[in-house]
Amino acid sequence: MASLLNRAGTYYATFTDNARSPRQKRRSLKTTSRRTAERVLAKLEDAYASGEWDPWVGEPSDVTHKDRVAAPKRVGEAVALYLSHAERVLRPSTLRTRRRLVERFAASVGERVPVQRVSPGDVEAFVRSGGAVASTQKTRLVAVKALYSFLRREGHVTTSPAHEVPSPKPPPRLPKAITDEELAAVLDHIPHGQAWTRPAFEFAALTGFRVSELARLQWDHIDLDRRLIQIERQKNGRAETQPIPQSAAALLSSLPRVGPHVFGSPRAWGASRRVATFCWNLDAAFREAREAAGIGRPITPHGLRHRYCTKLAEAGASAFMIAAAARHHDVKTSQRYVAISNRRLREELDEVFG
Repeated sequence: MASLLNRAGTYYATFTDNARSPRQKRRSLKTTSRRTAERVLAKLEDAYASGEWDPWVGEPSDVTHKDRVAAPKRVGEAVALYLSHAERVLRPSTLRTRRRLVERFAASVGERVPVQRVSPGDVEAFVRSGGAVASTQKTRLVAVKALYSFLRREGHVTTSPAHEVPSPKPPPRLPKAITDEELAAVLDHIPHGQAWTRPAFEFAALTGFRVSELARLQWDHIDLDRRLIQIERQKNGRAETQPIPQSAAALLSSLPRVGPHVFGSPRAWGASRRVATFCWNLDAAFREAREAAGIGRPITPHGLRHRYCTKLAEAGASAFMIAAAARHHDVKTSQRYVAISNRRLREELDEVFG
């Protein structure tokens, strides 16, 4: 019998056998990803059940590294090996971006260049190529760091040139929050055939839910009496219980229950619907209504989340309260909204007092 344990962000495998001494043996899986931990645990359990491995004696690496391939000698080989690993552990959207970036990196430094000869200068040249803006540079650097972190973890290289390159700092940007007037205009211009999107947009404005979270929301996840919602999977892949305001609960109470999902198009109520398709349809409906309303700013449904956070800041909420309400991973994200609120307060003070 084996189980997973998360301690301080790192996963461990705990094996229990009442006939052994000690009766439990815990082994670090050396990963912070639950999906990776579950995959490694399955291998360890199979090896333990077949008698090929004993957790009281051996290390998990005895099993996980058993079939390790030879160290790649060239950059192209290293990238191919990394992508083979990434396909098993990354979400599809992240994988597409990561594949594009590391393949461009290989083309930049040369696929046949020995992987050990890549220098920090090579990495920096790729990161800053084409006069890329700071945010793009940062995304490129993260991808190369992920590549070399994998190679180091697998023992294929001993150093990472990417980790010697300073991370670009994008200039501070203000979130594109949707104003009350813009929201009213968008809702007024939703075509009749897309009326199913209206409650989704209204709910997002009242709760700050991401579009993907709206797509996955099911009636079984909602406790209207206690005004609590179990978000099955957030942006970080984790589940969390979130309170909602009375206005959002009233909106949900007014909706018909047609199938397991709370929000859905006439042809997308089924339990097997694709989240990506639902999100695309919602984005398209919002864009069409925005254009029909004559709104020139490129606002999107995600702007409803920015509106939610901005409203909290303007009401005097602290960055920590906003972080809890919006489920931000880093309170620095929430501090941007407080900064916007303070700027608007200064502007209003200037209008009154000069």
